[in-house]
Amino acid sequence: MEQLNNTSVATKHRPPNTGAANTGLVTTSRFRVHNMASFVGFIAVLAACGANQGQQATDQYNRCRVQEKRGDATACWEGFREDFDKVATRSEMDYAQSYSFGGGASGTQCENSGDGTPRLPARCIECWMGFTQDNDGDTRKDVADIGSCIRTKCGMEPFGDILAGSGSSDGEHQKYEVKLVANHCYVFIAASGPGIEDLDTLVRDPGGEIVQKDEEEDTWPTLVYCPEKSGNYQFEISVGEGKGRFHSQVWHTKNTR
Repeated sequence: MEQLNNTSVATKHRPPNTGAANTGLVTTSRFRVHNMASFVGFIAVLAACGANQGQQATDQYNRCRVQEKRGDATACWEGFREDFDKVATRSEMDYAQSYSFGGGASGTQCENSGDGTPRLPARCIECWMGFTQDNDGDTRKDVADIGSCIRTKCGMEPFGDILAGSGSSDGEHQKYEVKLVANHCYVFIAASGPGIEDLDTLVRDPGGEIVQKDEEEDTWPTLVYCPEKSGNYQFEISVGEGKGRFHSQVWHTKNTR
């Protein structure tokens, strides 16, 4: 009985080897789990901040649009461009730039930005920013509707016929050569139907460099480009996601200042 008590006491003060090893493993595992949880939380915070900034840009964009109806909104748009240049959508920035560079509500079809670069007035951009596709899949009509608005609001003319094409996210895409004239502005319209979730467009200069590119996930991308040099440019249409058919057309200004 005396020996049994001594053994019991010794066991209480000397943890088994297996127990000590298990304690170390558990501690390391908990440390790793804690670090991973912290990292995931940090990423979530960054994502939330990005989403919040995007919403702030949209809210300010809407406030500037309201200001237009009350009077001159130049200061509002210049502040928008300075504060939200990195988070606003391309369409929002296009509109803000056009207004800031003298287009406004009273501009004509092709304005001068002040540095010699021609730009379209802000009201032209409303033709595709405020556009909503019908669910009937008639993409030729979509392109024609945007073009009709551009003719009415901007006095522009079609640079060619409405063209049909097809593509897929596997790499199939369309290329069109267009001869652009310096100091004219061009609007490149495209619209896709069922099966395509994201349609992308871009313009390359005569040297093959990309000079304008659609960066939004949409099905009716519209680009504006006012070249400083005349030459043969490339208008490319590709599918970011999906497979299907689309229509496109290019419009241009009749005169420049």
